Amino acid sequence: MSTTVTLVTVEEFAKFADRPENVDRFFELDEGEIVELSRPQLVHGLVCAVLVQILRNYAARRENLQVCSNDAGVILSRDPGTVRGPDVFVFESEQSLAELMNRTGWLETPPLLVVEVLSPSNTHGEISRKVSQYLASGVRLVWVIDPQGRELTSHRAGTAPDVFGAESEARFPELPDLCVRVAEFFGGLPE
Repeated sequence: MSTTVTLVTVEEFAKFADRPENVDRFFELDEGEIVELSRPQLVHGLVCAVLVQILRNYAARRENLQVCSNDAGVILSRDPGTVRGPDVFVFESEQSLAELMNRTGWLETPPLLVVEVLSPSNTHGEISRKVSQYLASGVRLVWVIDPQGRELTSHRAGTAPDVFGAESEARFPELPDLCVRVAEFFGGLPE
């Protein structure tokens, strides 16, 4: 006996996510299927906050860069519909922050950088799938931050990942003039 799965479009997913009963829940659209996510834990939030601070300071020195967090939606594909909510992302925009504040909906162009911070509930397969989807959509750089292992794994399309330990200084051609010691991402969290 086969089961038929009805795939959801990006527009249908937007309506679903905005239902009153879904306000305090986290969802992503994975190739037409709605997936509910667990609420991030404290360490996850602390690392994301530090990342946002570092990346906002960097973006302030550059033209046309914006930083977004809090699992805001990014449309990766419309056929099949895929909307992910990266922990943090950096995107290029000619619009000012004030102009962007008047927009509705999700980001429809691939970010320059997407950051996923690992949580205890994440599986290797789940993160690998997200990284593949990000890169296939045109995201140039994907960071996977592991607070427990205190490392950063950097992904680019067509190349092997680079792994940086806590004491490493990480530099990326996609982010000129950004040089950061990976340990900074953990903001003094105890080992």
